[in-house]
Amino acid sequence: GASGTARVVLNNVRVTNNGLNGLFVNTTGAMNANGTTVRVINSQFTQNTNGINVLQPAGTQNVGMMISGSDMSNNTGVGIYSAIT
Repeated sequence: GASGTARVVLNNVRVTNNGLNGLFVNTTGAMNANGTTVRVINSQFTQNTNGINVLQPAGTQNVGMMISGSDMSNNTGVGIYSAIT
């Protein structure tokens, strides 16, 4: 599997009118014990199919996410979706 780690900060980001996900965090195949960390601050994920989608298959690295002051509205699917499969 992959051995990379991601530390992501999104501040004042606008993602609108996408056909799928505004933000997609997917750890499929990632095996690093340090995991993936995402922080979303004062941002918009609107008018997409899904605002934010997190996929963490069983046996892959953890995902930590903190969202503050942000908007995930008016999506045709869901605002925030998280799946551990």
